[in-house]
Formats: sequence, structure tokens, C-alpha cells
Amino acid sequence: GLILSDIAEIAYAPPEDEHFFRLDGQPGVGIVVRKEGLANTVEVTDRVLDVLNNDLLTRPQLLGFRPRVYLDQGHIILDSLAQLRSAGLWGGLFALLILLYFLRRVRMTLIITAAIPLSILMSLTMVYFMGWSLNIITMMGLIIGLGMVVDNSIVVTEAIHARRVDGEEPREASLHGASEVALAITVSTVTTVAVFLPLIFMTGNREMSFVMARIGMPVIFALLASLVVALLFIPLITSRIMRGDPPTDARLVARTSDWYGRVLRSVMRHRVETVFVVALLFASITIPMGRLPKAMRGEGSIFSSLYVRFDMPDFYTVAQTDSIMLRYETFLDEQRERYGIVYVQTDIWRCGGSLWAFLQPDTRAWYTVGWHNLARKFGASPEVPVSDDEALKHFRENAPRFAGVKLNVDRRQQAARQTSVTLFGDDTRTLLRLAAEVERRLRAVPAISEVNSDMERGDDELLLYIDRERAQQRQLDGGTIAATLNYAMRGAPLAPYHTSEREVELRMALRREERRTLDQVMNIHVEGEQGSRAPIASLVNVRVDRGLEEIVRENGKTRVSVSAISADKDLRGLAGHIAKALDGFEMPPGYQWTLSGRFEGMQEQEAEMGFAMLMAVIFVFLLMGILFESFVLPFSVILSIPFSFLGVYWLLYLTGETFDMMAGIGTIILIGVVVNNAIVLVDLVNRLRAEGLHRLDAIVEGGRQRLRPILMTSATTIFGLVPMAVGNTNALGISYNTLGQAMIGGLFTSTLLTLFVVPLF
Repeated sequence: GLILSDIAEIAYAPPEDEHFFRLDGQPGVGIVVRKEGLANTVEVTDRVLDVLNNDLLTRPQLLGFRPRVYLDQGHIILDSLAQLRSAGLWGGLFALLILLYFLRRVRMTLIITAAIPLSILMSLTMVYFMGWSLNIITMMGLIIGLGMVVDNSIVVTEAIHARRVDGEEPREASLHGASEVALAITVSTVTTVAVFLPLIFMTGNREMSFVMARIGMPVIFALLASLVVALLFIPLITSRIMRGDPPTDARLVARTSDWYGRVLRSVMRHRVETVFVVALLFASITIPMGRLPKAMRGEGSIFSSLYVRFDMPDFYTVAQTDSIMLRYETFLDEQRERYGIVYVQTDIWRCGGSLWAFLQPDTRAWYTVGWHNLARKFGASPEVPVSDDEALKHFRENAPRFAGVKLNVDRRQQAARQTSVTLFGDDTRTLLRLAAEVERRLRAVPAISEVNSDMERGDDELLLYIDRERAQQRQLDGGTIAATLNYAMRGAPLAPYHTSEREVELRMALRREERRTLDQVMNIHVEGEQGSRAPIASLVNVRVDRGLEEIVRENGKTRVSVSAISADKDLRGLAGHIAKALDGFEMPPGYQWTLSGRFEGMQEQEAEMGFAMLMAVIFVFLLMGILFESFVLPFSVILSIPFSFLGVYWLLYLTGETFDMMAGIGTIILIGVVVNNAIVLVDLVNRLRAEGLHRLDAIVEGGRQRLRPILMTSATTIFGLVPMAVGNTNALGISYNTLGQAMIGGLFTSTLLTLFVVPLF
């Protein structure tokens, strides 16, 4: 009976008036529908809305109820896909215009551009047979490969074009041109494919491996398909349509070609001076590297919202809590236009409550976002939707304040913004005292908006401290006193009662009405082995203190965390501010502190990225060794990789972005992309030398012949990524414009320097 009553009390639900739910100030009931892990979100939301509108709301029992769908993730996903589709279409259009400018033939441009839909179609076919869906992440992979899939077709077309300029017939030019670059473009394609393998299979983080597989495999399939298109379809079609005299180059392209030939010869004559200039240029990377903010993965939400939790004193009634929450609701209603609030969800319970304001999503076109960002750089202040962080900052600074009411950003909602100082030691009370000092110091850091500790999650506890002197006088010890309290409060198990059908467990304890108050417990008598008896009140001192919700140990040491929440994405700078705040903080022997949370995650992320980058470089080097049958020539190509990093860091620094996980992914992808032009260039130089040309002449002639395809392939990839780089598109709340910017910056500098550095070395 006692056990059943214990269970019944634990499962006891509070009265209805101890919890309120409101939507935009109106009483309501909130229902959350969650899908199974493998279910399609869009399909589930469509079916739920269909049942709601066509079945549930038609029933007479719900007459008078006003339903509101206040969060539809299916709609959010479709909006994100629409943004991606728009970015992809604009990128494809830019690639087409670049090709048209260089080729100056509409039919030839359309044929090469046809590699885009053909490659994407083949990639989608493979994705379909793998059982994957077309979602935000897989579509992002397709957009990354959008400008890259024409590269092979461009190189083949340019090789055929060069043969036609030398006077060969269309058929022979198509055969010879495609065959002479076949091995080079095959290896360059495989190098790009090989770069994705460490990202997918060799990182210890399962989340990153999952995302990179969904991004990388569509790119891999598209690139392999583009290789097939370039080696089979392009020669066949060009042999049919490339008739008559080849078109002349555009004036700017012709002038650039002449200028490049002269400068390259000068570089070859002044190699030592050029190496010195190149080294100085590369050394400038230390400027943005030292100042560029560093962030980590997972910073974002699938929808824009403002979530705030309020903790109130323990003696507050529901009515008092409700009156305060009404004041905050009124404040949010006044800021509805500023924040772009769609609706406000309010939860109220005894001694606390929460506000969840859903904000209007940013639906601006990518070019509008780019224009507004550019205007901000020059001091203008365009009217743009307020961000989550801006709304939260304004709320903190302007919302009403009440004595005893603490405003918190919920840990579950803001885990991505949380950096923790973790204290280790033996004694919990000492750790709590040290944590209080750490909390005081962190509150003085301007970049930190909120400080919480493990102690705040606990409840008030009655602590009974044994008076050892009085206990010894009565011949009682601490173990006896603790055992008596344990039996009185928790009971003691008895031998089970056996029936003919089953076994019943029995437990003996004081009746509940005899242990309801502290006075009743204090009057319980403790009996020692010598027969001495005394009430607990005469043996202990009572104190009320805050206790931990749970005690956590790590490697045998008790752990207490103090969490600092900050919207600052520069984790490296934030770690420096925290270290400065804790400078001079003396800890007893055997106690220590360390940074964890976001900072710990960033270190893990950097280690994963570094390993993936190293493996990517090794794979690329080995593949080039197979192509060139040399271990020396690949070094001249590998040197184009660090110069791509120069563009990555400088562009992110100049645009005011952070180096986050998406920028890191873009940097690793660059390793496989930037070497493609260098591979084709060195391959041509080798063939010219085999034909008998002097080394200097072979280098200059090879550079001159490969200038136009290098410019074309780089320009199509760069402009194909522009909508992604300057827009507001995101995947599951994580913006990937840093990925586009990293690839654009790296391609730009590597293209310019590849034309001189690779021939030089």
C-alpha cells in the first residue's frame, strides 16, 4: 500500500489552474506533433494539415475553437528549398553568360552549358537509387557542383579549338583534342572526388560525416557525370557544329593573353625576385588569420524566434507569476513591428514562465541581401528584418525588470551560444564557493549576456549537520543517526510475502502523516547500541541552502560548470576575454578550471578539419604522382593550394564574416578544385617539352594556351557561387554563405597566382 501511494503521489498532476498556455494573449491548448525519424517532414505536415482541416475541425465538438498552426516545419523546408533553387538558377545563368562571353558562339555555349542539366540529372538518378531524398543538404551539394561540372567540357572544347586553329579538320580536331587532355581531366576530376572522402569517412564526428556525405556524394556523382559528358558528348557534337573559321577572342581576352605572355617571360627571367615577392604576398595571410573570428558548427535554428525563460521566487503564487508575464506580453506586443513578431506563445507555471516569440523569416532575394550588406559597409542603414540576436539584445536592454525575477535564455535553445568554465575538485561545497567567484568575474565581461551555474538548477535543501560533541556524549555516531533518518523517511525492505500465485515485496516506513513536517522528523528518537536514546533535534544543527540538481564526477573529480551565454561568434576572442577575467583567480591545491562548451567543440572541429585537410592533400599528391609519373612535379601543383587559403582568409576578413564549419568545408573542397587548372597546365607543358620545345618556351606556350580555359573554368565556378555567397540562404538554420565566400576567395587568388607560381616552381 505504501509503495502504491508513493507511485500515485509521484504521478499526481497539478490542478488545472497551476499552468497556463496563451497564444497572442488568448487562452489555448498547444499540441506538438512529432514525426518518426525516417518520415518525410513535408509529407507528414501536409497529412497533418489535411486531417486537421478536413476532419477534426468539421466535428461539432470543436465548434467555437479557433485553430492556429503556429509552426509548420514543412513550410519552412519548402521555403529553404525555394531559396536554394533560386540561387542555383541564378548561378547557372551566370555560368552561361561567362561561357558566351569567352566562346562567342551561341550554339557552342549552349552545348557546353548542357553539361549542367545532364550532370545534375545523372547525379539525381544516383541519389534516387541510393534511397536518399532531395532535401536542403543534398541540394546544397548540387549547387556547389553547378559551376564545376562545365570545367571538363571547357577544357575539352578548348583543346579541340586549339587543333582547329592549327588547321585540322573538325573530326580529327575533336578526336585529337579530346584524347590529349583525357588523362589530365580524368585525374583532375578524381582529385576533386578524393577530397570529399576524408570529409565523409575519416572524421570522428558522426554529424559532420552525415552532412558531408549528403553534400559530397551529389557533387561526386555530378563531377563523374561531367567527365563522361566531356569525353563522349562534347567531341561528338563539336565535330558536327564546329565548322568554318573559329571565332576571334574578345578584345579583353586577347589583350589579357598578350599581357600574360609578356609577364610570364619576365617572371621566368627574374625567378629569385619573383619568389621573394610571392613569399611577401603569402606572408600577408597572417593579418586576416590573426583577426578573423572563429566560430563552430551548429550555430543556428531552423526558424527565427526569441525564447526567454523567467525564474521567480519560490513563494510566488500562480496569480503573481501571471501578472508579471502579462507585463512582458504587453512589452512584446508593443515591439511587434520592430521584431517582426508573427505570434507569441506564453507558458506560465508556479514560480516561472516562458515567452516564445516567432519572428518573420527573412525572405529577401539574394541580390537584395547583397545590396543591403554593401550599403551597410558604406555607412548606410537600410531597413532590414531584425535578427534573432538583435531582438534578444533589445529585449534584454529594454524589457521591464522586477525584483527577484531572473531572465534566462533557455539552455536547450541556446546550447550553440554557450561557453562553460568547468571547475574540478574533491569537495562540492568548495567548488560551489569557487563557482560563485567565477560567476561574479564572468558577469563583468561585456561580450557575455548571461551567466548561469549548475547551482541555479538545484532546489533549496534542508541540511542536517551532526553536532559531534553532543552525539559522543550520548554515545551515538553519525552512521546511526543517518540510518535512523533513512529508515524513517525512505523505509526499510522486509522479507517478501509469498502467496500461491506470486511474491509480494514489503516495505516498512513511518506513516506519511508522521513525517510531514520538520518538527516531526526532529522528534524522532535515535537509539544507540548501548541503549542510549536522544531526539534528532538534540544531535544536529539545521540549515537551509541551495543544493545541486545532480552531482557529476569526471575522472574521479567532482565537476561544477559555470555557463556563459554570448551571441559573439568569435570564440577565440571570447576565450581570451574569459581568460583575462579569471586572471589571478587562485584555487586551492587539487582544484582546477578549464574551458568547455563551444570552445571545446571548436577545438574538436579544428582537429577534424585539420585531419581531413591533411588526408585530402595526400590523396591529391598521390594521384598527381600517377599522372606525371614523378614525385617532383606534383610539388609545383601542390603550391597552388596554400595560395587559395590566402583568398579564403582575406575575403572572409574583408566581408566581416567568421571562419566557421561551413568555411572550413569550403576550404577543404578548394584543395581538390584549385589543383585542376594546375594539373592541366603542367600536363600541357610536359607534352610540349616532349615535342622538343625548350623548357622556357614550353612553359610560356603552355601558359598561353591554357590561359583562356583556366579563366573560363574559374569564372564559371566563381560566378555560379555568387548567389550562395552574398544571399541569406541557409540549411537547417546554419548559413552557408561563408562556404561560398571561402570558395570564391580561394579560387580568385589561386587562379591569379597559379598562372605564375606553378610555372615558376
